Amino acid sequence: EGFWMGQHLVTQETYTSVMGLNPSHIDDGEGFFRENLPVNNVSWLDAVSFCKAMTNLGKRHDHLPKGYEYRLPSEVEWEYACRAGSTAACCFGSDETQLEDYAWTFWNSNETTHRVGSKESNAWGLHDMHGNVREWCSDWYLPHSGDNLVDPLGAESGSGHITKGGSFLAEYEQCRSAHRHMNPTSYEHNSIGFRIVRYD
Repeated sequence: EGFWMGQHLVTQETYTSVMGLNPSHIDDGEGFFRENLPVNNVSWLDAVSFCKAMTNLGKRHDHLPKGYEYRLPSEVEWEYACRAGSTAACCFGSDETQLEDYAWTFWNSNETTHRVGSKESNAWGLHDMHGNVREWCSDWYLPHSGDNLVDPLGAESGSGHITKGGSFLAEYEQCRSAHRHMNPTSYEHNSIGFRIVRYD
């Protein structure tokens, strides 16, 4: 089914304006967020709370079409959007040397996050899908069934949720479109953030 995905990761500035606090530990050195730096150190619960708050704000100020909501992407939505039509290891192909053009990773990040959108986008205009911070998805983690499913929503429960995408601490293997990771629902780390989707 159709959905709209954020072109960029949710930034510290946006998160703070909605939630009233900045959980990130990476800032300008004086305790303030730098413009357009991705929010990090957020748990899955924090990300879901942000989506609910964004939905409520959108409805209150008539910025959100009737019947629409913001939420985290499912794993399938995230990977579909990341690939942008590609069947290779990454949206740009499988040439590892091209990764630095699209992502902030262990090899070029100086072990810190960077301004969203400062690397090349994929074919659909989405930035930072392969690196900067890993991204929470809505799904509980389970091994893939191998079935040919349409829009699967994942398990109804589990021990943790899926994160996708590489990060500023990741090497090539962890930056592939298909790579998946699991973290506990309340887990926070400076290499994890999120982006949102809008749907009806």
